[in-house]
Amino acid sequence: TRFVDQTNDYSAYQGLNLLLQHNMQEEALATAGRLLEGKGAIAQPHIKQMSILTIAKSGDASFVPRLAKFLEDKTVCSQQNVNKVQYKTEIRDVALFALLHLSKQEPKEYGFDRISTNPQFLVNVHTLGFKADEERQAALDKWQKYVAEQAQR
Repeated sequence: TRFVDQTNDYSAYQGLNLLLQHNMQEEALATAGRLLEGKGAIAQPHIKQMSILTIAKSGDASFVPRLAKFLEDKTVCSQQNVNKVQYKTEIRDVALFALLHLSKQEPKEYGFDRISTNPQFLVNVHTLGFKADEERQAALDKWQKYVAEQAQR
């Protein structure tokens, strides 16, 4: 793990993969957090999505503020055609799912009705997408409403 801790490039991403494969959740959580702060090559969509889902799987509600900033990231990380319908997954969709998971909410209530689970990353990223920006915006608006209600408590 020391090697993974000392890298800030693509090898840190490879290290995260190894940590997850060997179920080293605490170390994976620390590495994922560091990767999300990265720039350049390690800020690529596949690295961001993997890091966000690692935090969702192994983290807790204290990570919500840290992940909330990704709700504005419109970078596409997956596209899939299902029955002639194009679904597009953006980083903000992955972040919203992670926030819902960490706050113990039901993703289906936010429009995530195609979720396919994955034991290593909780879900398969391509199943988090929306077919229309209006659906995505409705989910994001619902999250913002939830956050506002929680702040009033």
